[in-house]
Amino acid sequence: MSSLGILLLLLALPQESAGGDRERDRAHYARVEEELLERDVSDLDASRRAERGRIVAELRRYREAGVFTVNTDFPGRRVPYFVDDAGRHCAVANLLRFTGDGELVAAVAGTNNHAWVADLRGVPEFHAWLDRVGLTFEEAARIQVPGFNPSDLDDGPAPQEEGGDEPPATGGGAPAPPTGRSAPGAGPLSPGSSAPPSAAAPAGSGPRYGGEDWRVWWEYNKLTWLRPNVLRGAASGDGFTVSEDKLAEARREARALLEGQLEHASAEVRAAAVVAYARLTGPAAVPRVRALFTDAAREVRLAAILALGATASEEGVHALLELLLQEQELAPNARPVAVVALGLARERGVGAGVDRMLPDLLRAEADEELALLLHHTLAPSAHFLDHEREDRDAEARALEALRFAADDETLSHLLDELGGDDLQHRRSAAVALGGVDGGLQPLKTAFELEREPLTRGLTLLSIGEHGGKNARRFLRNVLADGPSGARPWCALALGILARQDEDTAARRAVRKGLETEANRDHRGAYLLAAGIGRDPDAYEMLAGALTGKDPALRAYAALGLGLTGDPRGRRALHAALTEESSPTARAAMAQALALHGDDRDAGVLLEELRGAKNPVVQGQIAVALGFHGTHAAAKGLAEELEGSKLSDGSRAAATEALGILLSRRDHLALGEISSRANFTLFPFWMVELLQHPL
Repeated sequence: MSSLGILLLLLALPQESAGGDRERDRAHYARVEEELLERDVSDLDASRRAERGRIVAELRRYREAGVFTVNTDFPGRRVPYFVDDAGRHCAVANLLRFTGDGELVAAVAGTNNHAWVADLRGVPEFHAWLDRVGLTFEEAARIQVPGFNPSDLDDGPAPQEEGGDEPPATGGGAPAPPTGRSAPGAGPLSPGSSAPPSAAAPAGSGPRYGGEDWRVWWEYNKLTWLRPNVLRGAASGDGFTVSEDKLAEARREARALLEGQLEHASAEVRAAAVVAYARLTGPAAVPRVRALFTDAAREVRLAAILALGATASEEGVHALLELLLQEQELAPNARPVAVVALGLARERGVGAGVDRMLPDLLRAEADEELALLLHHTLAPSAHFLDHEREDRDAEARALEALRFAADDETLSHLLDELGGDDLQHRRSAAVALGGVDGGLQPLKTAFELEREPLTRGLTLLSIGEHGGKNARRFLRNVLADGPSGARPWCALALGILARQDEDTAARRAVRKGLETEANRDHRGAYLLAAGIGRDPDAYEMLAGALTGKDPALRAYAALGLGLTGDPRGRRALHAALTEESSPTARAAMAQALALHGDDRDAGVLLEELRGAKNPVVQGQIAVALGFHGTHAAAKGLAEELEGSKLSDGSRAAATEALGILLSRRDHLALGEISSRANFTLFPFWMVELLQHPL
C-alpha cells in the first residue's frame, strides 16, 4: 500500500491512544514528504536543490524517530509548540536546528513558542532560511503540526464513518426546491432528511437543526449556483430586445394581483404576498406593509418586517429602526428579523447611517447577536466586528465573518480555533479559512487531524474554495483513496474548484469517482459536483443517470444537468419527463429546465404545474417557473393566481415565484447568509427566515 493509502487508512480509524495520535502525525509527515518530492524544482539552482534534498531526508528521519512535541498546557486543543517543556522540537524547529539555525529557534521559542508559521511571515531571518533551503512559505506551513495532547483521548474514540459502501437504497434525500415556502414546513432541507421545525414551532431560538449530511449542506448552499434568470424583454426577429415599457407593465399588473393576495384568507399566502409586493413596489409599499403589523398571524407580521427591507427604501429603514426602538415586540423573534431586514436594505444601497447606530440598539441576546452577523454578511461593516458577544455560538458565527480578512493575525486566530476544543468554533473556522489567504496548507493538515465527520467535510469544501493545483491534487487523492464519509464532500469540493478554475483535471476526477463509487447515498454528490463544475464532458454521465432506478439520484442528475448549462440537457430532460413517475424527480427536472431560461419550455413547466397532484410538488414547480425568467412564465403564473385551483401552499409558492421572476436581481440575497456557513448553528427563527425568497 502507498504511503497515501496508509495515511488515509489511519484517518478512517478511531484513535484510542497517545500512540495513535503519534501515528497520525507520522502519516501527515509522510504525505508532506510526498508533496515536497512532487514539486517541480527546476527553478532552483543546484545549491538550493541540494539543501532541499537534505531537508526532505531530515524530515523523514524526524518522522521515523517519532519524537514530536507534546501539548501539556492546553487540554483538548491542538496547539503548536516550537519547543516543548521537555525540549522536543516541532518539525519546522527541528529543520532549522538541523541546518544550524538554532539561534532562530531559540528566538521564536523565547518570544512566541506557540507560533504558527503564519506568525513568522514578517520575520526576515525565517524567509532568508526558506530561500536558502529551497522551501516556500506555504510548504513550511504545510509541514507544521500542532502538538498532540494525550488528554484529548479522554473523550473516547472518534465517531465511525457513517454508512457502508453498499447501503440499502432508500429513495430518500431528493433535493428540495430552491426556496422552502413551496414545501410548507420543510424549510430548505431535502425530503428524506430529518426535518427542521415548521412555522408552527415554538418561538425563540430553541434547539437547532443538527443534520450533518452532505445533502443538508446542499440545501443550505444551493442558491450559490441555482440562480434565477432575470426577466428579459420582448421577443424579436433578432432574439430578445429589452423593452423597459413591457417590463414595467408586467410589474404593474403583478402588483395589482399581489394586492389582492394580501387579503387572502390563508396566512401563508398573505406572508408570501407581502414580501413579493414589497420587492416589486418599493417605497410606495411601506404604508401597506405596515398595516399588516396588526395581522392575526405571527408569520404574516414577521414577513411584513422582512418586506420593509425588501422595499430597498429609506422609508422602510426608518420603519425598521422604529421597531427596534419600541418596547413592545410585534412577535417573538421580531427584533432579530428586523436586523436582518435592515441588512437587506443595506445590501441594496440604502440606510447608510444604520451601521454606526445598530450595535447600540441591540440587546445582549444570542438571537440579536446572530442577526447582527447575518446583517454583516449582507452588508459588511467594520462597526460589527468589534461588537462584544457573550454567546458562544454567536462567537462561532463571528469567526465566519473573518473569511476575507487579509492579515496574519486573523489567520493565526482562525488556526487556533481550528485546533480548539469547541466543535462549533472548529466548524466555523474551517468555513472561514476557505476565504483567507494562506489558509490552504493548514486546512489540509486540519483535515488529517480532525476526527468529527462534518468538520472534516467543511474543511474539504474550504480546500476546494482555495482552488489551484495543490488543492486539486489533495482532493483528488482523498477522493480516490479516502474514507467513505469524506468522498461526497471531496466530490463537491472538486466541483467548486473546477467551476472557479475551469479545471479539467478536477472535472475528470469527479467523473472517475462516480464510476467507482459504491455507496448509493454518495452518488448524488458527484452528480451535483459535475453540475457545479460546469463539466462539458459530463453530459453522458448525467443524462444516463436520469434513467436510473433511484428517484433521488434522477433528481440530482437533473439538477446537475441544468447546472452545466449544456444545451443538450434540455432535450434529455424533456425525454426524461415523458417517462418519469416520481413527483419529486419531475419537480427537479422542471427546476433544471427552468435554469435554461428557454421560452420554449414555459408551456411545459405550466403543464407540469397544472398536472401535479401533490400540493408540495405543485409548489416546487411554481418556484421553478419563478426561475425561468420569461414573460410566458410570468403570464402563466399570474393566470394561475387569478384562478382558484391552487392549494394554499401552492398559491403561496406561486406568489413568491412571481416576485422572484419580476425582480431585477439575478440572485436571492438570503441565500448568501445560509451559504458558506456552519449551518448547524442556525436557530429555528433563521430556518423560517430562509423560507422567504429574497
